[in-house]
Amino acid sequence: MTIYSLNKKLGYIAWAYALIIMVGSVHLAWHYALDGYFALILTTIIWFSVKTILKRFPLPQAQHSQDLDKNGVRSPMIS
Repeated sequence: MTIYSLNKKLGYIAWAYALIIMVGSVHLAWHYALDGYFALILTTIIWFSVKTILKRFPLPQAQHSQDLDKNGVRSPMIS
């Protein structure tokens, strides 16, 4: 889903690849089909939950090297 949010064309390719892997793993009897369905549903729920949480509680901005003094301490921001 990350690839799709960055580049839709590559996202479609990634979804097709995931589908091929899921069908192949069931066909070769590595997993039950229910395993793949459950993983797809759970991953989607987790993805959108984290996205919602990050919109509500955004992470602080990363410290850039120009914001640090020679000792690696963050300099006070002057607005």
